[in-house]
Amino acid sequence: MRTNVSSNAVISLPQAMAHSDDILTAAQKLASAVHKARKKRLEEEQARELAERLRHEVREALKALPEGDYSGHLHIEKTIQRELVKANNDVDRAIDGANREAEKSEQAYADLLAVLLNNHASQ
Repeated sequence: MRTNVSSNAVISLPQAMAHSDDILTAAQKLASAVHKARKKRLEEEQARELAERLRHEVREALKALPEGDYSGHLHIEKTIQRELVKANNDVDRAIDGANREAEKSEQAYADLLAVLLNNHASQ
């Protein structure tokens, strides 16, 4: 028994075949955007983990100082503060990048739908 796939599809098979290059291009853009968005989210997660590890190191280093060692305290704070600022900036950049890639994914999805729906409307 043969099923007619076109009966439940957004566009018919002949339309899909006629516009396969446009559909493929739009689908590839979507796949690329989604891949980049996932990669940016992973970078964001890694940057957050690094910042948290640095904060933990600061706490541990400060606990290890002898009571009243203010010069050691200041040295640790100054040294690690630079690293924390850098790590927090990395988190911010990763978040911004992930948000941009998510927007690109949404646009790529909208573009794919436009290709499919415009071809459907011209039926």
